[in-house]
Amino acid sequence: MFAVVTHDIRDPLALLVSLTEIIEEDFIDPESEESEIFREISSQVRDTHLLVGNLLDWVRSQGGKIHFRPLAWELGPMVHAAVKTIKHRLEAKQIGMTVSVQAGTSVYADKEMVELILRNLMFNAIKYSRTGGHIRIEATRQMDQITLSVKDSGIGVNEEVVQSLFREIQQSSSPGTDGEQGTGIGLYLCEKFVRLNGGEIGYTSSQGEGSTFFFTLPTAGAPKMQYRSWREADGG
Repeated sequence: MFAVVTHDIRDPLALLVSLTEIIEEDFIDPESEESEIFREISSQVRDTHLLVGNLLDWVRSQGGKIHFRPLAWELGPMVHAAVKTIKHRLEAKQIGMTVSVQAGTSVYADKEMVELILRNLMFNAIKYSRTGGHIRIEATRQMDQITLSVKDSGIGVNEEVVQSLFREIQQSSSPGTDGEQGTGIGLYLCEKFVRLNGGEIGYTSSQGEGSTFFFTLPTAGAPKMQYRSWREADGG
């Protein structure tokens, strides 16, 4: 029942995300008082859409009903499209964003899963970055692997959650620099989805200086490999 209700909520929220983008771009004067209010509404709608998506994926994972559909596709367009969805968040905290993904960089993975992973990592980077900070997204290739990294200039990872960061749902997610809240589900799902796609996820962090979260994916031309089942991914 929870999965059905969550799914029914997510689709209308996706429509609201699209409508708020259209309204803000075509009908709201960026210099007006209404613009700031509408940006906050738009931001809340996007955050709720991501939260509901994470909850639905988590519920599906508990029943082993995650659908895994790997395909060969180019990474760059997806990254730029994902960045566009967080543009308002970046502007609200005056955070700069740099994307470095070479044209023609292709992976063999489930596109929806990779998009969810990247969105969660970007939201976290914004959440824990100070106003005026900077985030860099970069893709590098080594042999038959692509590493996609999200580097921020934020406050770093809380030492209290280091050991359980990917392996457990965080019961009390640390608030962001502007008091942003989270559910603690995002990174848990990211780790499972990365492993399901045959990759690994990790991070480096320095208190007060920022963090870099990264994950690997097989290239589109990599030799055919044995992908993990959900049970294998969930078992660590």
